Amino acid sequence: MSALRTSALRAGASSVPALRMGTLGTVKEVARMEFAGALRASWLRWMVALFAVTAIAMSYAGSLASGVPGFQGFSRTSVSLINLVLLIVPSLALVLGISGFVGRPGYWELLLAQGMTRQAVLAGKYIGYLAALWLSLLGGVSAVGVVFALVAGANAWSQLALLAVEGAAAIAAYLSVAALVAVVTRDQSKALIAGVAVWFLSVIVYDLAVASIAVALPAPANVWALVGLVLGNPADMIRTAFFVGVGVSDSLGPTGAALGHFLGSKGSFYLLNVGVALWSAACLAVAMRISRRWEF
Repeated sequence: MSALRTSALRAGASSVPALRMGTLGTVKEVARMEFAGALRASWLRWMVALFAVTAIAMSYAGSLASGVPGFQGFSRTSVSLINLVLLIVPSLALVLGISGFVGRPGYWELLLAQGMTRQAVLAGKYIGYLAALWLSLLGGVSAVGVVFALVAGANAWSQLALLAVEGAAAIAAYLSVAALVAVVTRDQSKALIAGVAVWFLSVIVYDLAVASIAVALPAPANVWALVGLVLGNPADMIRTAFFVGVGVSDSLGPTGAALGHFLGSKGSFYLLNVGVALWSAACLAVAMRISRRWEF
C-alpha cells in the first residue's frame, strides 16, 4: 500500500483504489501502519518519560523514608516499580487499543470494502499496537536502568529484565481486553468508559476485594480462594509472578505461601505467566469471533 493510500485509509476517504492482498498481507500492512501511527503519538512518549521520572523519584523518596538521603538501588525499589507499571501500562494499552480498534467513523467499512477480513484487520491492529507499546516500555525501562546504574550503582539487571517482561505481559493482556471492549461496544465513548472501568476494577478494586476475602474466610479456605482470585485477574498474576521471580514471594502472604508450597517458585512463576498468556489469547479470540457477526 502506498503512502498515499495509507493516508487516505487513515482519513477515511472513499476514493481509495481497491486493494488485493491475502490475509497475511493485510495483517502485515495494517500492523505496519498502526505501529508507525502509534509511535508518532506524543502522549505515548510523555507517558514513557513520566514512568522513568516517577521511578527515579520513588527511589529517592524511599531513601528519605529510611533516613538516609540518596538513591536506593533497583533491588530495593523493584517492588514499588511493578505497582507503578501496573498503574500506567494497562491504562496506556486500554486507551491506545480502544481508540484504534474502534477507529474513526467509516474506517472499518472502508477497509472491508477493499476485500480485507475483519479478523485480519483486528490481528494487524493488535500486532501493531503491541509492538509500539513494547518498544516504548523497553525505552522507559532502559532509561530507568541506566539512571539507576549511574546514580545508585545498581546491579540488578535480571530484575530490570523481569520488570520489562512482566510489563510486556500486561500490555498483551490489556490490549486483548481493549480489543474485546471495542468490538462489543463499537462506540468510542462507550468503549473508553468501559475501558476505564476495567482498569479501575482490575488494578485497584480487585485487590481490595481479595484482601477482604482473605480476612473474611477461615483457613485454609481463604488460601485457596486467594489463589483462585489471583488467577482470575491478569494484573494480580503479573504482580505475583514478578514478586516470585525476584524472590520476595513472602510479601504475598498466604497466596505466595500456597503457590510456593504446591508448585515451588519456578512452578508458580510459569503458571502465572502461562495464565496471563491464556487470558490474552482468550480475550483476543472472543473479540475475533464477535467481529465476524458485525453488520454495517
